[in-house]
Amino acid sequence: MTQQDPYEDWGSATQWNQAPQPAPPSHAAPPRPANVQNYMVPAVLVTLLCFLPTGIAALVYASQVLAKLNSGDVAGAMKASSSARTWVIASVVAGVIVWGIYAVILLAAASSDPYAYGY
Repeated sequence: MTQQDPYEDWGSATQWNQAPQPAPPSHAAPPRPANVQNYMVPAVLVTLLCFLPTGIAALVYASQVLAKLNSGDVAGAMKASSSARTWVIASVVAGVIVWGIYAVILLAAASSDPYAYGY
């Protein structure tokens, strides 16, 4: 019986005659968690109805959530979501204060004397 030379083995696969393994697609987006809320609807509502300056800040952070999720930055999306929520709450509080002061000024300016207008 003869000893078989390892270099003359034509039947086994070597690194040169193996089929290349396909690389995973790099364009696939990473999976997004579904529990990150963007607060876009409340941000729009507080901007229109409560207080414009803080509402704009809420809109900016709310718009960043989806962009960060699509780029794979889950931690950044969660931070932007938290900031959007904070600015929505600040807008509601500021809106209540501003509208309350406006109502007090309006009531104080109204005269309680029925004869003040010459009727």
